[in-house]
Amino acid sequence: MTQSVLTNGNNDIYLDASGNLAIASGELAVGQACQNVSRASLGEEVFSTNNGIPFFQAVFIGVPKIQIFETYLRNAILSVPGVVQVLSLTTTIANHTLSYTAVIETAFGQTVTISQEFPLQ
Repeated sequence: MTQSVLTNGNNDIYLDASGNLAIASGELAVGQACQNVSRASLGEEVFSTNNGIPFFQAVFIGVPKIQIFETYLRNAILSVPGVVQVLSLTTTIANHTLSYTAVIETAFGQTVTISQEFPLQ
């Protein structure tokens, strides 16, 4: 069974009602892991510098390279254990913000949706 440490809206780990580290399992854990890999910048991981999204090479530049961003994002999501496929990936730029929403099919027969916004200024 896939398990992951849960994070709150501020991406911080927290304690559950019993005072234990909050843990997710199943499709919730897969969704949490997908959200985490979608935030990792290329080269950020010390022991796995080839993993991550090339934000500084594809997003935070004059004109964002959407296709490069989407390719890396899709590959990062597909690398998460428990992900079957990315059903849809929608990326938009509006009001100096790049936003994406991904709908992901999990091995648990459920879909999860993740989204994120990145200010471009």
